Order: sequence, then C-alpha cells, then structure tokens
Amino acid sequence: DGPKRWFTQYKLSSTKFRNSTARVYGYLLTNTLDTPDIFSQDNVGKEIAQLLKSDWSILTSELKIKKPQPHSKVSEGWDLLEQSFPAGGISRVATDALRQLLNVPYGYDYNTLSLLLAAWLGYYRHDLIVSRNGQLQSIKLIAKDLKPREFVELVSTLSLKRANPDVVRNRVHDLIRKVDRGPFSKEEALEALQVFSEANDRDDIDQKPVLTAAASKLQQ
Repeated sequence: DGPKRWFTQYKLSSTKFRNSTARVYGYLLTNTLDTPDIFSQDNVGKEIAQLLKSDWSILTSELKIKKPQPHSKVSEGWDLLEQSFPAGGISRVATDALRQLLNVPYGYDYNTLSLLLAAWLGYYRHDLIVSRNGQLQSIKLIAKDLKPREFVELVSTLSLKRANPDVVRNRVHDLIRKVDRGPFSKEEALEALQVFSEANDRDDIDQKPVLTAAASKLQQ
C-alpha cells in the first residue's frame, strides 16, 4: 500500500531507473510533463508518468499537476507538505517535513519522495519563495542534473515560504480594472505586463481571455 509498493518491477537503485525518475521530476518542477515526445526514448520515464496519473492521481489527463484526492496513495504526504508550508505562512527549512516523509508512517524512498516533492513544488511554483542562508534561490536551476536522492537532500537545506495566492489574484483583478480606466505610464505598463505574463502561466487564474485582452491593450 502507499508509495512503498511503487514500481517493484525495477531495481530502485539502478542507474536507468534513477535517471528516468530524475527526468520526470525535472519536468514536474515546471509542470511541463505535457511537452511532446519527451519520453520517446525513455519507456521507464513514460511508465512513471503514467503511474503518477493512474495510481497517484496527481496528474490530469493532459499531464498537468493537480492536487491528489483523499483516495490517492500520496494524499497524506501531500497534506503534510501543505501543513508544513501553509499559504501566507512563515519561511521554514524543509528538513523536518522531508525527514518525516522518509520514515513511518509515510514510507517514501528517495525516488518516490523526489516525485512527490517536485509535483508539490511545481504545483505551487508561482507562490513559492525559496531561499538558502538568506539568499533567494531558483529550484529549477540549482536542481539541474541531480539524482533523486541529491535533489531531496538539496531541498532539505532550503527554506520555503508559500505566498497567499489570493493576494496575486486580487492584484491581477485590480490591474485589469485599472487598464479599463487607463492611462498607464510606461513603467506602470511594463510592471502590469509582467504581472499579467506570470498570471497567465498560473493554473488558478480563471480570466485568461480578459487577461490577454488587457495585456494587448497595454501594448498598443
């Protein structure tokens, strides 16, 4: 049951399995598993992605990350991350949360935890403030080419803070209304376009056509 019985047909320490797991978690960090042909030469990676969709239920049919439902084998692990880093909470080092996930009752190993962690980070990628020793970090950049265990150990040294997404959504809505009223200075327009660009990549913004129209108006 749970992640402990995951992919038992593979030797979990094999180089190929680790490499395929790392490839999948890399795409999860940016929520881009739907990129065409990324597994054309990697059947193991393709099977892992399929399992994340069918058994773990953290991918939509379009291979986009979604929150797991209560019946999912990883819902309790996901919930621990949610509780450890709540929206609007303080910055916390990830060590304790990841240590708990690697032990009973959660039972993750480094391969499965790298995937759960990357999915959670990818889902909240626009809201997370990541730092190490007080310096802001890009997980996507510093996690490049790391094996699953190296990735988990790296993240355990980072401090994570999750912004309240309502603040972002409210700002987007305010800017849309302001565009309708106009005018904008050049600096205000550039700042608004940056906000719109970032918002357009979010999964929780429900006014994409309005957003696109407002951005087009600013660029005229």
